[in-house]
Amino acid sequence: MAYQPKSYRKFVATAATATLVAGVLAPAVSAASFTDVPERYQDAVDFVVSKGIQGFSDTQFGTGENIKRVDAAVMVAKVVGLDTENAPAAGFTDVPARAQGAVNALKAAGITSGKSTTSFGAQDLITRGELAIWIDRAFNLEGSADHNFTDVADRYAEAVEALVANEITNGVSATQFGVTQNAKRGDFAIFLHRASNIELTPEVVEVSSISATQVEVKFGTAVDKSTVLDANGNILSSATLSLAAIDGQSPVTVTGAKLSADGKTLTLTTSGPVAKRYDVVVDGLKAVNGDAIVKYQKVVSFVADTKAPTIVSTTKDSASSFTVKFSEPVKTLGTVTYKLSNGTVVTDVTNDFTVGAEEVTFTLGTAVEAGKEVIATFVGAQDQNGNLITPHPASVSFVKGAKDGVAPVVSSVTQTGAKTFAVKFSEQLLSAPTISATNYTVASVKKDSTDSTKYIVTTNEVLDGVSTVGVSNYTDLSGENGSSYTQVLSFVKDSAAPKVVSSSVVSDATNKKQYLELSFDKDVVLGDSPTLTATGSFVKDYVTTPVSGLTGAVAYKDSDNKKVLRVELDALLGGNTTDVEGAVYTLNLAFTGVNSAAVISASDAKATFTRGKDGVASSSELVGVTSVAQGTDNNKVVVLFDKAVDGATATNAANYKIDGAVVESVTLNPVVSGTQTAVLNLKSGSNTFTGVRNISVSGVKALGSTKVMETYFTNSVELKENVAPVVTSAKLTSTSQVTLTFSEAVSDSTGLDFEVLVGGKSQATAEAVSVGNTTASTTQTLTISTVDATKLSQGLSLKALSTLDIVDAAGNKVSVPENITVTN
Repeated sequence: MAYQPKSYRKFVATAATATLVAGVLAPAVSAASFTDVPERYQDAVDFVVSKGIQGFSDTQFGTGENIKRVDAAVMVAKVVGLDTENAPAAGFTDVPARAQGAVNALKAAGITSGKSTTSFGAQDLITRGELAIWIDRAFNLEGSADHNFTDVADRYAEAVEALVANEITNGVSATQFGVTQNAKRGDFAIFLHRASNIELTPEVVEVSSISATQVEVKFGTAVDKSTVLDANGNILSSATLSLAAIDGQSPVTVTGAKLSADGKTLTLTTSGPVAKRYDVVVDGLKAVNGDAIVKYQKVVSFVADTKAPTIVSTTKDSASSFTVKFSEPVKTLGTVTYKLSNGTVVTDVTNDFTVGAEEVTFTLGTAVEAGKEVIATFVGAQDQNGNLITPHPASVSFVKGAKDGVAPVVSSVTQTGAKTFAVKFSEQLLSAPTISATNYTVASVKKDSTDSTKYIVTTNEVLDGVSTVGVSNYTDLSGENGSSYTQVLSFVKDSAAPKVVSSSVVSDATNKKQYLELSFDKDVVLGDSPTLTATGSFVKDYVTTPVSGLTGAVAYKDSDNKKVLRVELDALLGGNTTDVEGAVYTLNLAFTGVNSAAVISASDAKATFTRGKDGVASSSELVGVTSVAQGTDNNKVVVLFDKAVDGATATNAANYKIDGAVVESVTLNPVVSGTQTAVLNLKSGSNTFTGVRNISVSGVKALGSTKVMETYFTNSVELKENVAPVVTSAKLTSTSQVTLTFSEAVSDSTGLDFEVLVGGKSQATAEAVSVGNTTASTTQTLTISTVDATKLSQGLSLKALSTLDIVDAAGNKVSVPENITVTN
């Protein structure tokens, strides 16, 4: 192929890079991706896009478009981080499936109640006044401010004042807020961005009792549910929620907790009534943005509960099942009688009451005919403090529905694990069915947490071979009974080894020691003395030290989660020479006594982490980028972080993106005055043009922190291209002159550039020469010692010297990978 000028090569390289990025490594969508986002909206649009909010298309955000109430609901739910999966149904009939979770969460959080009990007004355009109310309630804004708006009715007054006080908006003019005007997507993005940036200290703002055995903890910001409750709704062992009696009353423990839909109210259930003074501790929790909530420890005086419980509602769950909800936990139902409306006593009624329940389900038996009303009367029902129900006695009625005429059937039976299989039904059942499998002992039958029509069957033995599965005794919600069912299945023994899918270093909230946590792709079973052994190395102050023979005991992090193991780092690293604070470890891991349920040993794994310090709780501190600048040469970009960083994440080249260039590796410099720099080493020749770039940094953690940084983005840094010029020809143009042709214009300083070789060897007296021309040109000349016939016959060549300083306009030094042959 003929030689092409540098401009052509740069074009091809840029086009190829663009094709690669577009086809394989497409960058995250940002305001820069949209053509309809003016500068004043860019930060806000970047923010909402980072929360998962999409534009109208790949190139249009819809900044100036009106917004429907349903779309506004989705945006608020995503930005605030509402629980859209578990919020109770709002009861609206006009909400599309894609937005039902968001609308349910908004109603549950008290942000909106819809247009009516059944209509949300999903397709209506939302007004600025309505948005003001939503923003005020969603972010729990505080403060008020005077304004000169003349169009703000009483309904909107408090919300508008809060928005003005917090500098979220100044209205559409000096005298108009624009309450009745349709809101625009761009303005709404600004509202959300500014409201989200209001600094609120993540702390407990109030603790009070709401019943004899319920304590309400209110927070200033939404709490991260995962730091309080596990997937089954149980209190995490690491969450500190305690009440210590200090006035001699009986001690109580926290037995349960429930977080409100907006994440700002935590209701604790206690083992007994609370009254008088308690030392209340709330610690170890985090806000949804990852910030640690300030530890709360105060003496709180609770007033003894004297309020009578009431029946709040009765809900028909199925044709014969009804749930009665009480205003607070109940200690006893007292005596419950059941009668038909004509006074006939009914005995075929059961309930699932347990002490401390707030909701009780009553089931009418087959002796009660469809259409009959059963009146349940509670005499002597009491709350946890002994207060009698009001009115006393209290009554509710149940009307039995007719069967729907469609019996439930078994849809499928599938193996789901080494000791588990799932039975799926055509519809929900009243209760768990009876399930058996020949050759196996069924240990449990539990409804699946994500699919109410599926039941998970766990056996005591490993599933392997042919078995007949039997299903019987199942009834749908209308009372229709399903037929007994059998299916012959060939179970396959799980022969795949458990694999580590992720690892992280965390500090235990109780003992403050650091642990390496390992998450597997399936449940693991621990044998006697399960251990982890490790070999590898660690890097500290640029020095790599090999380590071997490291051993530590592994255990479940949580006995209810068999997929996560942990090992104490102090025990694993074991010693002053191999346990180094701040060092970056890369270890190969092997397991003993860690198997799958099918007794297959866990696979070896690898983990990279930064060792922190025991006795210090894990930080959720976020690292930030102070600046990004061109490095000492065009092959380097320097990122300055505002604090010390975690080495494993900071040296991961994938965490840095520079449009039009390739980050080949990252070198981390020592901490200086609390800050640290990372030098991005660009692949030579990958940066093909000079100009400003889209640069992003993400995925980096502060040293000792468990939380990755917020993505940093800039498009204001200019980088110089790093395509090095090359010599395309060297010709002897006179007996004492060599003319060099370069791939682009170059210039030279005073340093010596080449040694003249004869026959490929240094001359008796080494001859070093310099171009010495400071004027840029694609041709430059070298003055050499006069060439005679002997030298000419042996051949001349040029060897680059370390002092070579010929550069292009961008400062890239000429690349001379091998000696240059001089032609005649």
